This record gives sequence, C-alpha cells and structure tokens, in this order.
Amino acid sequence: MLDATVAAGGRLDLGTGSGTEEVARIAHYLARERLLPEGQRLAHEPTRMDPDLGVTVYLEPDFAALTPRRTFPIPRQLRDPHPAVADFRDKRAFVSKAHIPRAARFLQAIVSAATEMGWTASAKTPSSYNGRSDVQPDLTLRLPSQQLVVTIRELDQRGRAGSAFIDHTDYYTRTSRTLANENFLSSGRLEVTLAKVWEPKPILSVRDSRYATLEDQIADLVHTLEVAEAQAQWAQQEEARRAQIREVRWEEVKTDAFRKLTYARNAERLRDELARRETAAAMRTYADEIDAHAASLAISEGKEVQEWARWIRRHADRTDPLNGPLQIVEVTSCSHEELQPYMNGWSTYRASRQ
Repeated sequence: MLDATVAAGGRLDLGTGSGTEEVARIAHYLARERLLPEGQRLAHEPTRMDPDLGVTVYLEPDFAALTPRRTFPIPRQLRDPHPAVADFRDKRAFVSKAHIPRAARFLQAIVSAATEMGWTASAKTPSSYNGRSDVQPDLTLRLPSQQLVVTIRELDQRGRAGSAFIDHTDYYTRTSRTLANENFLSSGRLEVTLAKVWEPKPILSVRDSRYATLEDQIADLVHTLEVAEAQAQWAQQEEARRAQIREVRWEEVKTDAFRKLTYARNAERLRDELARRETAAAMRTYADEIDAHAASLAISEGKEVQEWARWIRRHADRTDPLNGPLQIVEVTSCSHEELQPYMNGWSTYRASRQ
C-alpha cells in the first residue's frame, strides 16, 4: 500500500475494497516499524468525502518529526519580570513561600519562550474564564489557533495539588489575612497545566518527577504547542480542500437524487394512469351493458337509461389517460422532505452528511 501510494504521487484511492480499520492498522504498523518516508505519515479519508465511494490513503506531514526541538533557558534571577510573573510572585495561593521564586522563574521562561515563538503572553484572564470556581490562571497565552491559560501549583508530599495558603478572617476585628496552610505538606515539586479557556480539563500537564524537573521539560512543552500549531494550520488548509470536494460531491448527490425522484414520480404516475385506464375501460363496458339493458325496457324508461350510459362514456373519455398529456415528468424542484430519502445520507440543506 505504501509503495502504491508513493507511486501514485502521495494519494491513492483504494475504492470500497478496504475499510478504515484495516487502513488504520496498516498506518500504525508502518509508523511503528519506521517504514514511512522521513517526516511523513500515512493518513486516510473518505474518497471524495463520501464513505460510500470507499477510502483514500495519502501521505501528510508528520509535524512532530519535522518540528525541531528548541532550547529555552531558565533565568537565574528576575530582573524585569513580565507583569503576570510579578503578579504571581506577589500572590500567595498554591505554591509555598520557599518555592515561589523558582516557580516565578519558570513562568518567566514560558513568557520568554512564547515571545520567541511569536505568541502573546498576558496577565489578563479571558472574560470567558471568569466565573470558574477553581484556580484562576497565572498566565494567558494567545497562539494563532487558540488561547490557553497556564496555572502553576505545588504538589504536597502525596503528590496532590493543594492550597499552600489560606485566607483567615479574625472573628473580632473582621479583618482578613493570608496565612500559610499548616495542613499543606510542602514537597517542592511543581506542576504546570495548560488548558483551553472554555474547557476545564487540561490539554497539557508537566510536573517534577524523579526522571525530570520542570526545567528539563520546558523544551518538550513548547515543542508540543508548536506541533499543535503546525497541525492546526494544516488542518485548516485540509478542511478548505475537503470543503470544496464536499461541495462538488454534494451537487452530484443532489443531481442524482433529483433523477431518482423523477423516476419515482413517473413510476407513480404510470401506476395511476394504468389504474385510470383500467377504470375507463370498465366504464365503457358497463355503458355497453346499460345500452343492452335499455333495449328490453319501455321507450320512456329506455331513454333515461341510455342517457346515463352516454354520461358514463363521456366521463370515461374525460378520465382516460390516453386523452391527456403523455410525457415524462421532469422534477427540478421539490421540498426538502421529498428529496431527503434519495440523498443517500447527505443533507438536503448543506454539503454535509447526516
């Protein structure tokens, strides 16, 4: 499959003979055995954005392999800290006093890395983040494709995040003070989480471990974000390409749906004409029987009966489809409800599958 895809210029239509699960297993095997071309991976999508047409495999950039890892130094001192870092350093909340300087330096390193990457770091919390009951973020990062909030916390000796400080209100003076939380057992181990503004679940989390400190992992953290940005840009281009293909395919499906609806309408009309033709023939036969019956009646009664037979023949001529227009009905417009059964899973309103 890989050789055929490369020979086809990087994109191969497999038709309906292969399923997506089979293609996914092959792609996983090629990646695991490192058989793919350098900096590429095997992906798949519905042929012409229609699963009924089969599967198409293609090579796309492997941004994780193509994006080099950069090095970002951790400042030893904070001479001119970013406003968000200065706010964090003065804030007593989730990092114990002894480890606030280290956490602030790491936060400053993230700011410097974001600036180097062309991203924006801000101390202002996005408005959509307000109202959340958990920890307010320490830093906001605005990337081209998304906005992230960064939170740094200290883990206790059990490896759980907790409050290193608590607000204490004096019962008599009604004054409030921030005091060290005696129940928080400081470990000095820090954890940094990144989350999307509108999602409570973090998308990325790094922490001190026996294998690597936070400082050792900043390059991986930035690399992950850089890869995500490259993938987001690629995904946007791919979606534009797929949207065009989907639009063309949708028009084809609609054209075919109108053809099928036209056929169904004409078949229904044929059934109606045959029924009316049979009824008209029965009417004429019945009129002949009435005339025969009238011959055995008195003259006065026979005239009335014959008049009824003539009316039946006139009605038969009026309802006989042979006396009406005989041509194929071409359907060019109809309601969405009438067309939907013939769209084969596509929407009648837009270029998408239901």
